[in-house]
Amino acid sequence: MDRFNVSEAGAIDGFHFDFKGESLVCEKILRQLPGRRIACRAQWGERIVFAKLFFGKKFDYYGEQEKRGVAALEQAGVRTSSLIDTYCDSEKKVMVLLFEWLEEAGTLEQRLSEAKSEKERLTLLETVVEIIGRMHKRGVEQVDIHLDNFLVVNGAVYTIDGALVDDSAKKSDSPLSFDKSVHNLALFFAQFPPADDSRIKHLLGHYRQACGLSEQELSLHRMEEKILELRKWREKKYVRKKSLRNCSDFVCKKSWKRFSVFDRETLTPDLETFCLNPDQFFSRGRVLKNGRSSGVRVVELGGKNYVIKKYYLKNYLHFIFRSILPSRAEVSWRNGVLLRYLHIATPRPIVLVENRFGPLRGTSFIVTELIEGEHAWAYFVEGGHSEENSRDVANKLLNILKNLERVMISHGDLKATNVLISQGEPLLIDLDAMISWKNEEGFRKRFRKDIEHFLNSWSKNERAVTFFMKCFSEAGLVQPKND
Repeated sequence: MDRFNVSEAGAIDGFHFDFKGESLVCEKILRQLPGRRIACRAQWGERIVFAKLFFGKKFDYYGEQEKRGVAALEQAGVRTSSLIDTYCDSEKKVMVLLFEWLEEAGTLEQRLSEAKSEKERLTLLETVVEIIGRMHKRGVEQVDIHLDNFLVVNGAVYTIDGALVDDSAKKSDSPLSFDKSVHNLALFFAQFPPADDSRIKHLLGHYRQACGLSEQELSLHRMEEKILELRKWREKKYVRKKSLRNCSDFVCKKSWKRFSVFDRETLTPDLETFCLNPDQFFSRGRVLKNGRSSGVRVVELGGKNYVIKKYYLKNYLHFIFRSILPSRAEVSWRNGVLLRYLHIATPRPIVLVENRFGPLRGTSFIVTELIEGEHAWAYFVEGGHSEENSRDVANKLLNILKNLERVMISHGDLKATNVLISQGEPLLIDLDAMISWKNEEGFRKRFRKDIEHFLNSWSKNERAVTFFMKCFSEAGLVQPKND
């Protein structure tokens, strides 16, 4: 181990050292937690292995935790990557675990996206849910369960990452507690978009069978309540907090005069230049909307067109009031990130910019991708589309509204001109009044107003009102009127 410098492990791209008389060479680092852990594909002598290196403070604790977790999975009869060998150097504070390398493995998320049919996806999910049920029955739990902790190789599912396995219940030779089991399964389901919730009833049956529960003991209603609770928790943890700071998805820049957040994947030098003087670029744009409180324009940056919405401050008193609150652009940014996180169609948020004076907020901007299309009024009233096409688009819009209802989100300004139709697909726009609710009573009241506001926006066209009343009544979103 003399050639391995533990203090630099979190910063290097690879390593090469002796492991029990054979050369261990890191070929590709797959994951790393600086100062604590590296996971990589490695060559050990003539063999390809998956290597995990633990180092720094409590290196031995985390290494032993991984070993215990793998052993617990095996004892529970769950397929996992076999532990081949281990090495611990107390002086250098490093522990190495070598595992079987699973060739041509893909994560559960990858395999679901590659599936050619819903039947294929459902079959794969049935297998995973049954595995979770068997773990729970044996007193084993993956504490931070997520889709990347399941690998699929030629149809066989492997459960990995022993460090996240809690087998404390197994030690007493008892199944996982009911509350923990419900929480763990709901956490798994909560990572799927609400559009996939129709699978839950079917999959719950496979889980009950795997762990010996009846429908009375674990009802669909209880599971749905827990899923909603954990979606709100994940929303706060992964969306609300991360969307305004540096992380794997976003780049944040802050100065006395300006605050900006970029979508990391779409960040370009031209967008950074825009943020230095957003007013100047905005003034050159093609006007889409000029209102008293905001304006919308199409602006070309680096040969690509974007939609930029600027939120005005009406007067000095308005500035004083708004300066200490989250800007409307920030609210719209967070809501755009949330909808895309939930796989609910909306234009991709690209940049958030706030002009500031220290902690005080001034005018603000949100940049989104430009999606060519027409708003719903133009599509349904002026577009001349067939009844079949109109009904198809209306059904897609209804599905969006049902998904919002599942996750208790109200739009706040739902009307014909705030629904964009692009290539037959509806998208929600103008998100600065959108609210994600925790209180069901408050949500129901606001959601009903959303539906009423949307229907009222068609009041100048009796045919459209009749069409949407029929669609919404059939979907259960409004009560049909009695003649």
